[in-house]
Amino acid sequence: MEKNPEKVLLPLKRKSDFIPMKKIVWILVLISYIRPKLTPMENSGNGTPPKSWMVESILVTLLCCLPLGIAGIVNASKVESAFYAGNVDLANDYAAKAKKWCLFGVIGSLVGAFLYIVFIVLLGLIA
Repeated sequence: MEKNPEKVLLPLKRKSDFIPMKKIVWILVLISYIRPKLTPMENSGNGTPPKSWMVESILVTLLCCLPLGIAGIVNASKVESAFYAGNVDLANDYAAKAKKWCLFGVIGSLVGAFLYIVFIVLLGLIA
């Protein structure tokens, strides 16, 4: 026993307040035409997003320092989406944060390697 879609009713508070499903569909169709269409915002920048530092962040993750590289990747992945959403200042902020984490990772790794070499040399001199 199939129900006719035109006879399906949407219950409201009382039995006399039922609205036929066909009317609801037409109301939704009208609302979809009335609602403004969502379009991407035009950004006021020069048309190119700032440097995202994604490649550098990946290299820092693989070669230098995993936690700082991941922080760089997270910020680098947000640069282009913020830029194309029209928020140029936020995109520049994410790019600056990604650069900061990359530099912290490289500098931290260089300092760690230097201290390791100094430690090995000192152990060699003592022994």
